[in-house]
Amino acid sequence: MTFTDFYRLSAHAVITNASGEILQLKASYGEQGWGLPGGALDMGETVHQALIRECQEELGCEVKIEHLTGIYYHKAFNSHAFILSLLNQPSFYRYIADKGIYTEQQAEQYIQKAFIDGHQQQGFGPYIVANKHGDALGMVGLFQRDALAVPDIGFAFLEQYTGKGFAYEAAAKLLSVYEGKFPQIAAIADVDNSVSHGLLNKLGFTVCGKAVLNKDGTALVVFIRDSGH
Repeated sequence: MTFTDFYRLSAHAVITNASGEILQLKASYGEQGWGLPGGALDMGETVHQALIRECQEELGCEVKIEHLTGIYYHKAFNSHAFILSLLNQPSFYRYIADKGIYTEQQAEQYIQKAFIDGHQQQGFGPYIVANKHGDALGMVGLFQRDALAVPDIGFAFLEQYTGKGFAYEAAAKLLSVYEGKFPQIAAIADVDNSVSHGLLNKLGFTVCGKAVLNKDGTALVVFIRDSGH
């Protein structure tokens, strides 16, 4: 798996003239179709930063972003269905939580809050991990919890892709991208989730104690990884 195997968020600009006509560009690669200026976010980049950068590269000018028009998904990738499947697995309920996401509308709200808002407001958030064929395997990302002073890494994969090294490879790549940007990165895991404990140890995390972070009062194991590990 390489960096391009990540399914990344993208931002595109709707630019109009006085007549209401929309600017489109013709791609010089792939199917060479017409589309809106813009492109994928780099890791650590907000939606606005990515859009300004892409327009500078493609149009040679700086754009002023007025507002977000909406959230859209590639026709070949049903993000709602994937999120529903991922968050409603028995293993997700057992080791992470029941997020209360049972419909596509709730999945859309989750994507907005966790993926879009997280990257736009904090400069980091979760990413969907996919293989070179575009099949979604799971997600990995950095999160900021009120109870922790530093971001923590989190990951979850569809059960058929667990134990195959995907989580380690994706998490290791994510940590390398954010290396040095935070003094430490935390991680939390269920006391009984030995698989996650082993993975975090392999990634260079060490146990620093336990903490109650969820409403159910369950104590979770807290791991820490120093920058420059």
